[in-house]
Amino acid sequence: MNTIRHLIRHLARIGILAIVATTVAFAQEKSDSNSDKEQIRQLQERVLELEKKLSAISTPVSGFAAADSISASIQTGLFNGGPASMLQPVLQQQQSPAGLRQSTSQGMNPNISVIGTFMGTRDGFSEAERDINIGLDEAEFAFNAVVDPYARADFYIGAGKHSEPTILPEALHDEEEHAHEAGAMSFELEEAYVTLLHLPLSTQLKAGKFRTKFGKLNETHPHAYNFLDMPLMYQYFFSTHGFVDEGISVRWLLPNSAFFQELTLQILNGPAENFSFTRAEKNRLLYLAHLKNYFDLNDNTSLEVGLLGATGPNDVTDYRSNIFAADVTLKWKPLQKNRYSSFEWSSEFLLSKRNEAGGEISSVGWFSNMRYQFAKRWFLGGLAEYSEFPEIDTMNHKAYSGILQFYATEFQKFEIQGRYNDGNYFDSFFDVMLRAVFVIGAHGAHQY
Repeated sequence: MNTIRHLIRHLARIGILAIVATTVAFAQEKSDSNSDKEQIRQLQERVLELEKKLSAISTPVSGFAAADSISASIQTGLFNGGPASMLQPVLQQQQSPAGLRQSTSQGMNPNISVIGTFMGTRDGFSEAERDINIGLDEAEFAFNAVVDPYARADFYIGAGKHSEPTILPEALHDEEEHAHEAGAMSFELEEAYVTLLHLPLSTQLKAGKFRTKFGKLNETHPHAYNFLDMPLMYQYFFSTHGFVDEGISVRWLLPNSAFFQELTLQILNGPAENFSFTRAEKNRLLYLAHLKNYFDLNDNTSLEVGLLGATGPNDVTDYRSNIFAADVTLKWKPLQKNRYSSFEWSSEFLLSKRNEAGGEISSVGWFSNMRYQFAKRWFLGGLAEYSEFPEIDTMNHKAYSGILQFYATEFQKFEIQGRYNDGNYFDSFFDVMLRAVFVIGAHGAHQY
């Protein structure tokens, strides 16, 4: 504490004496010698008075914060009336415990944001009990903060309505799932993890509950998609929330000078709700590996290609599922007029090999999305989808969508999507979705 006070006094003396010297030099050019002596005497008296006030400070303060504040005030005071105006605000601030507590608490608070998603849907499926629904679909609460220079923590809590895949075959319906009250809101800890940022060999480690590194899309939260609903492939092979699990994840930036490469390895418990994998007994874990390859094709265009493999138990005894997948993303954004024009194409494909008592079931799923920006705030897109089921390879669902998006600002957007559905286990139908997304607070940017 004595060291901090000593540092404050020295910084104040240095700043004040510098101003005294400047003022004296100016006075020597403009005044006679008697006037110079009088001004110097007054300034010396003021310096002594200010030093007494500094010595009287009894509230503990951060040495660096106090030093920075005094230094800034000294510099500002050069243009605003001299020593008295320089240090008086600093003294008042440092002598106020309430002001100090407010500044400290603000620095310790995490970034907090809330994202509200409002949906309106018109479902043309003939078996739907209700075909029009309007209301709050989900509210996401995000808490993000740097723990220290070596780690950061992220928490996401969602309040949303229970949902099931678009059209699930009768053989895959779970009676317990239907026990949820229609339209009921429930809270869920969507993600909670800590990331160690600076590990040897250009690696980072993440531990907790998180969205797995399955393809390009899965790590992105649904409100940031270029379309309004979870792709059929994710709904039918994993869940309506995507592929979320608990475990550890290591990312390694590979030493490749030709292009960017990142390898992600994850060891997971096994998800509680998932159509492909399950949380099994006897320490049978789920393993996932993803290799990301990023290329700058030119100043305006980039290409990203990902390869993935995942293996894990699909029941509580001895059987496993193996999934192989690939993702491709092409982005074009011109250096000139990039606020008014852009293009993005992203596609993902998976092949599932499920082992069961009756043998192996092979099934596939894919989706492809294109989006073109034709004005500053307007985007037009298309989505084609196809999906089978991990347990049934003889049934499939195809869908084709058109999407229009309007971004009012960075904090709100309005979207509409029309989708035509076709398959070999239901009659074709058309549905419409409208979505409004609002963001308040400091919500971090999603991965590029």
